[in-house]
Amino acid sequence: ARLLVSCFKAPGLTFIINAPGYSTCQIKSITSGNDDYDVCHSLVRSEDGFVFNFDTDDSAVFQLEFAK
Repeated sequence: ARLLVSCFKAPGLTFIINAPGYSTCQIKSITSGNDDYDVCHSLVRSEDGFVFNFDTDDSAVFQLEFAK
């Protein structure tokens, strides 16, 4: 499963993504301003779901990939 997360100039946000049935979640790509990045960063799982911290002053789109 995949999810796109879009943030418009909103630094300091924390998202908790509840994805029952999935054991891992990774950030697979980031588009920020005019830059595109291929990344592989795992999100930490809490009791409530996967914790995703957005901490940039620029707008960005993140592609998250979930695996069972």
